[in-house]
Amino acid sequence: RLHGGLGRVREHCIVVSQIERRAIVGINQQRADHQSRGAPELDGMRMIHGAVMTTWFALFLVQARLVATGRTDLHRKVGTAGIVVAAMVVGMGT
Repeated sequence: RLHGGLGRVREHCIVVSQIERRAIVGINQQRADHQSRGAPELDGMRMIHGAVMTTWFALFLVQARLVATGRTDLHRKVGTAGIVVAAMVVGMGT
């Protein structure tokens, strides 16, 4: 059992997921600002990078929410998909 009990783990996961959500919103706003200034379109590799990293952040948010709501059984199952996404992140060199 983790020090501080499951309640502290849930609290931590909620806080971290809120930080992640704000980061994603900030990235989207930055991209919109970039486009509004007439920046060139993103090439294919950057689009793939964005998709992989968005998937990584989304998976993290889902995992944190599952733990926060006590669904550790589903958290473990979804974690298996995390292995594939993690390999993609490493493969992208990010």
